[in-house]
Amino acid sequence: MIKKEQTGRLLLLDDDTNFLITLKIFLENSGFNVTTTTTGKEAHQFLLKHNIDLIILDINLKNERGTELCREFREMSKAFILMLTAINYDDTRMLCFEHGADNYITKPCSNIVLLAQIKAMLKWKKLEDNKASIYRFSGFELNTKNTSLINPNGNIIPLSSSEYSLLLTFLNNPQKTLSRDELLYSLRNRHHTHYERTVDIQLCRLRKKLNYHESSLSLIKTIHQQGYCFTSDVIAI
Repeated sequence: MIKKEQTGRLLLLDDDTNFLITLKIFLENSGFNVTTTTTGKEAHQFLLKHNIDLIILDINLKNERGTELCREFREMSKAFILMLTAINYDDTRMLCFEHGADNYITKPCSNIVLLAQIKAMLKWKKLEDNKASIYRFSGFELNTKNTSLINPNGNIIPLSSSEYSLLLTFLNNPQKTLSRDELLYSLRNRHHTHYERTVDIQLCRLRKKLNYHESSLSLIKTIHQQGYCFTSDVIAI
């Protein structure tokens, strides 16, 4: 038997055991290391002990809210979070993005489409992991090797994958006005996300996390009818 090279470690959380079994088999046959769980508690315990590349999470869970678990996972893990659910409401989708989700796919979804989404997200992560750069701006420091952002007080600021991508795009284009479409493209290109409100949501969340002192409010400046500009000088090492 030919052993397939493993291309990433995934954690699947859903209370439908039949669905978990079927998806686990498919993803393992596609070369992934897959762990399944039916409760948030089990997922928490696993994340504390293991490094995960991507979490696939349902919203409708017995006695648990998938949106709240998404927020908790984002605070404790740098893994991509992909919401896979039958709920297709804009307000729920927005809430998931606000809580740190990187992608949102509605059921039913073919395994081939899901696989393409996963590969696109992890491909970007692998490319970024191979870059050992440090960006310094306004007292902050972003390390692209471990995707950590440290504020001027020395505290680590947790970033979702989308927030990190958006910040990195700005840091690579300091003092240049970027249109909303350009920012949306950067998120789509990296996370394969097609929800158009993603940029608005992630910009709002990123601005809050950069709000360390008064001057931070203007780090990302809105340019009327043009887009957004990152105003700080940036040093790349």
